[in-house]
Amino acid sequence: MTVIRATVVVFLSALLSLSAFAESDLTMKTFGDRVIRELRETYSDRMYERLDAATINIIELDDKGRRSDAGTIFLDNVFEEYELAPEEIDSLISNFVTAIHAMDADDRSNLEERLVVMLRDREYPTLVPPNPDRPQVMVHHPFMGDLSIILFIDTPQAVSPVMEADLEEDGIERAEAFNLARRNLQTRFGEVIVENEDGFEFISSSNGLTLGYYFLDGICDVESGDWMSLILDRDTVLRVSVPTESDELSPALLEFLEIAPGAVMSGELGSNYIISCFGGSYTWMRPTTDDTDPAGPPEGDFVEDYISPFEDASAPD
Repeated sequence: MTVIRATVVVFLSALLSLSAFAESDLTMKTFGDRVIRELRETYSDRMYERLDAATINIIELDDKGRRSDAGTIFLDNVFEEYELAPEEIDSLISNFVTAIHAMDADDRSNLEERLVVMLRDREYPTLVPPNPDRPQVMVHHPFMGDLSIILFIDTPQAVSPVMEADLEEDGIERAEAFNLARRNLQTRFGEVIVENEDGFEFISSSNGLTLGYYFLDGICDVESGDWMSLILDRDTVLRVSVPTESDELSPALLEFLEIAPGAVMSGELGSNYIISCFGGSYTWMRPTTDDTDPAGPPEGDFVEDYISPFEDASAPD
């Protein structure tokens, strides 16, 4: 077994074992209960309602007791950190609540300077809590396969999805917002951290914006070369180059093509598709493990042809 195969197998094995680990310790729900208790101690003037195991809605009451949404808390990332280091639960929750406080204190001032874009799964925009008095719609745009481009507001501590109402209040048009977000991402992404293992590149962001990687300048254009990638999770992209001047496939690419079907079909990655760049354009692939598993798109909201939301000519097609 090569170093690459071992690395990916260990990664997938760790993912698959997390659910069993969580059963013997805290589940997502009980972890969320701990977060809510911490929030109530520091934000006693607010209410917290669980939308599902991984999502908490923040409710504010005015002097007449009328409710209004003050935000939505997503627990999936911090819960993943807990599963990797359960002994750090107290500091994890404390830092997480501090980040929420910081975002609240910072509010949404200077929105134009802090917009960024990142990929999330296509179900992510549906996590907005229902509010008949002020409907909230998350600003997003379809990407490839099972992914959407989400507009976020960035702070040093965390990111928060942008709602259409936020743009309206600041007088920012949707197209302008996406262009600003992509432009801001070039500096807010921070260092592109690349760990190379025999031709496999494990890519992340020093500022926690890893899934904005696909929208950095020069990542997918006519001069970037061809490549294929797997989104391992929100913090790691696995990429391998595709030779363009030779008919021979590199050892790393051969290894990737052998491993990718099982990895994707496991359902444990950040996307159930291989996202590739060929000739400066993005494309998708959903590999199969056998003849009984069709490679076609799943039922429901699926995007095959990516239409960029960015008007900037340098943005990937």
